[in-house]
Amino acid sequence: MVRWPARPRAVVVDAQAVFVLPRTWAPPNKRPLGVSAGGLDLQLQQEVIPATLHRWFKSNFGIWFAELEITYVSSNGALEMTLRQWVHQHAIRLPSSPHSPATARIRH
Repeated sequence: MVRWPARPRAVVVDAQAVFVLPRTWAPPNKRPLGVSAGGLDLQLQQEVIPATLHRWFKSNFGIWFAELEITYVSSNGALEMTLRQWVHQHAIRLPSSPHSPATARIRH
């Protein structure tokens, strides 16, 4: 089952839920300066980041996933990239509702 909102909708997403990250990686003081400056800032230090919701699909185990558009910028500002990513329903919410999931207010 796939659902589209009437128009793309502004939401916020849990920054930790966007990417599947390795269990360990080099801390900031151990990374080459060029990597730290030129790599996209995944904003993992933020609790939530802004995104745009484009559509939903319901999985065969009953969880909804949202297709989100998120813009990332490198730490030095030289690179900007807009990505589309699928994120589970519990990772997003409306910007105006700080503690409730988006799925409580956004119709699938």
